Amino acid sequence: MERSPPRMTTTLPRPASPAIEDLIGEAHRRGLRVWWRRLGDRDGAWSCRHGGIWLRPDLTAAEACSVLAHELGHAHYNDVGPQGDREEARAWRFAARHLVDVDSYAAAEQEHGPHPGALAAALGVTPDVVKAFQSMMRSLL
Repeated sequence: MERSPPRMTTTLPRPASPAIEDLIGEAHRRGLRVWWRRLGDRDGAWSCRHGGIWLRPDLTAAEACSVLAHELGHAHYNDVGPQGDREEARAWRFAARHLVDVDSYAAAEQEHGPHPGALAAALGVTPDVVKAFQSMMRSLL
């Protein structure tokens, strides 16, 4: 017998942030559910079959926000099954487009330099999101 996914919870990991709540709202508007559940070594997962996204409950606010936006990218592109490098990069670009704007990035880079870790801390995202944003900006040059 197949187990059903865990019930959706409104409890956010500590610390909560408006960005996470906005992303959960975006997921709900798309008809997706968000669950907080231990996932072994994974931070998050998207399941087309269950119509939802799982996130580890022990993620920081920046990690939860970044991973949720990344998994929303997989949902947006209807990715199914294990993802290759192309799909992963595309989902990180989706996250970067939703979490980082050009003006905030420029201000953070002016203050902290181009290092992804420093920029991630300043912008409240993970280095993966910063790297995806930097890659998108390089492709425009």
